[in-house]
Amino acid sequence: MTTPGPHGHRRSIRLPAYDYSTSGAYFVTIAAHQQRALFGRMSGLRVELSTLGTLVREEWLMTPKLRQHVELDQFVVMPNHLHAILWLVQPDDSSDSPPTLGR
Repeated sequence: MTTPGPHGHRRSIRLPAYDYSTSGAYFVTIAAHQQRALFGRMSGLRVELSTLGTLVREEWLMTPKLRQHVELDQFVVMPNHLHAILWLVQPDDSSDSPPTLGR
C-alpha cells in the first residue's frame, strides 16, 4: 500500500493484518498539505504557533470530548505537522488505560 507524500508515493508502514481499532497507544503524525509551514515558525528551539497552529492545538485538545474512546497523551504542534500519542480505550478496558502524566 502506498500513500501520497510530499514527493509522490511512499510505502505504508501500517501492518496489513493489524486491527487499528484495538485498545492501546498509537503514535500519529498529521501533516499540513504539501508540508507547508502553516502552523507556525521556529524561533530558536521553540515553535511560535500561528493563528492556524493555535487552532490546530485547540482542536486537538477537543478530541477526547468528541470521541469517547480516545485519550490524549503527549503531543507537539510543529510548523508543518503535529506529532501525538493517543490512546484508544474501550469502556471496560481499565487495564490498558494510559498512565496519569500529572497535567
